[in-house]
Amino acid sequence: MNILLEQGLLAALQRQYARNSRWTEISFRVAPIQGLAGVQVQQAGRLDCLLVELETLYREHVKKGLNPITVANIFNSPLSEAFIFTLFEPINRAVRSLHGCSLRSCTGVLYDLYLVRTLLAKGQMPQYQEKKHGRIDLVYQDGSPANAYDANEDMRASFIAPYLLSTETGSYGWMVPDLKNDCCRQIFRRDIADGVLALDSLKPCLPSVEAAE
Repeated sequence: MNILLEQGLLAALQRQYARNSRWTEISFRVAPIQGLAGVQVQQAGRLDCLLVELETLYREHVKKGLNPITVANIFNSPLSEAFIFTLFEPINRAVRSLHGCSLRSCTGVLYDLYLVRTLLAKGQMPQYQEKKHGRIDLVYQDGSPANAYDANEDMRASFIAPYLLSTETGSYGWMVPDLKNDCCRQIFRRDIADGVLALDSLKPCLPSVEAAE
């Protein structure tokens, strides 16, 4: 069984060779000396390649009318969260070291990474500490009402972060409150991975000089 599992994982990485190579390139940009940060990015890349395989399997099952929920819940969910946590730390350290700001101050995919990681790690709304404590009524990006958030509720995380599965990509996702833009947004793991891979550098997502200061 262990041999079959190992062979399956190696085969998955081989099928995603180009994607895995791109993650290696990203790791050198994050940590040119290839310290711990670079290794962590490469580890996140391997997780991403395996998840792409799982997501593709889920999507194919949906098209065939099969029920892939068990597979998705058992493997897709924990691996997707592991990907977020593994990727966040080296990227955040790189942005702090190179540009003097955190992902919280960034835009685009790096800000999305910050939102998801903060929600998963703390079970609370990112940037909520800056807002008035109490009940907050949120809306989705299209203006329709979303669940309210109350910091005093023990089950607050379960109300504001329902899990999602994309039938288009098979990717796991989260409904994330975004107080900077006063809305709730759907953020999928694959979108974060693709967004980071598409960056030629971290600069497109950096805030203005004034915001960084």
